[in-house]
Amino acid sequence: MNEPHAVVSHDEWLEARRRFLAREKAFTRERDQLTAERRALPWERVDKAYVFDTPQGKQTLAELFGACSQLVVYHFMFGPDWQEPCMSCSFWADNFNSIPVHLRHRDVTLIAVTSAPLAKIDALKQRLGWTFTMVSSGGNSFVAIVELGERVSARALSIGGESGDPGSPHFGDQASRYAGGSLRKVYFYPEELEGHVEREYHPR
Repeated sequence: MNEPHAVVSHDEWLEARRRFLAREKAFTRERDQLTAERRALPWERVDKAYVFDTPQGKQTLAELFGACSQLVVYHFMFGPDWQEPCMSCSFWADNFNSIPVHLRHRDVTLIAVTSAPLAKIDALKQRLGWTFTMVSSGGNSFVAIVELGERVSARALSIGGESGDPGSPHFGDQASRYAGGSLRKVYFYPEELEGHVEREYHPR
């Protein structure tokens, strides 16, 4: 049920709307400036060899770009042992089918990445009538949240496990953390590493 709301005359509403509009326009200008600054942020070179399971077989991150020079990745939350995907992700994905063709005209490839295996992805897409590209990142460390400021702060998670080797005990050791959204802290500074270092390596 809606909360009780004030009902006023047209002149009173118009005055309130004008006051709000001034704040709204200021917010819009500030957001536009922030958006421009985000676009101007430096890029990071990706050196790690990410490999994904796709309908066309194994593909690297570079190959996911296809014929376009830009790639938009939507992180679709669907864990390997989940029965159903994230409801919010599914809400947005319901609108993806018709988007890729328009993005390709702008030199952009759109894909969704999830950690569920390809068989579960295919079954989900068929059930929901999705035709956009969705690939599996199972075994890749492909989730990180980074906060940039005076000091870098980040939390990350290796989807499934630390190792990409199915025979390793670490192949699925982080699946439960991924399912619960429990990301681990990433240590950037010497004082943060104290008490967490198992061994040191000093190259000559």
